[in-house]
Amino acid sequence: MISWLKLPLIVTTSICLMGGNAMAADAYYDLKPHQPIATQGVKNLFLADASGNTQSSVDGGASMEAPFEEPFMTADKMHGYLGAASFLAAALAGMTAPDNENNANSVGKPIKKGFHHYAGLTAAALGGAAVLSGFTLHFEDLEPSIMDPDTAHMLLGVLATGAYAYAVSKGPKQYGMGKGSHAAAGIAGGALMAAALYIEF
Repeated sequence: MISWLKLPLIVTTSICLMGGNAMAADAYYDLKPHQPIATQGVKNLFLADASGNTQSSVDGGASMEAPFEEPFMTADKMHGYLGAASFLAAALAGMTAPDNENNANSVGKPIKKGFHHYAGLTAAALGGAAVLSGFTLHFEDLEPSIMDPDTAHMLLGVLATGAYAYAVSKGPKQYGMGKGSHAAAGIAGGALMAAALYIEF
């Protein structure tokens, strides 16, 4: 059975590999010239009339190009899915937060890491992957103004991922050691990521 500790790494690695394949597919389609798949040939028929004059008639059709169909998965779509998955993982972490982190009867005892902890780790990892893919794909679209939608989207995504990482680092290790900053950072990270998704998608 795969341990909870390995789950965030496996999920993030799999998604990043899919994103790499999508980026390669995008590059292939961008570099390959668009050519018609079928072109009717032009036929010249030379007909001689009774006076000996030669006429030519052209029987042909316009070239036909296949309609463009966007691939099922592209690098840009993968970037969006990474951000959405990060937000979903953060929401699951928030909904599964234990109520007994500050249990006075168990002060000093180590807290067993469960779904809440690993959901937070997954949210941070996916957020980092979303930020890196966004920089790779859209760096040239950024403008030196926070009013620019692309720039605002980037800043919100970076802040959200930073909040996720802070929340994970401040998670209590022992009962009775819970801090309000841990929960506040997690909630802020989720809100910031939701705003980043709303602006761009």
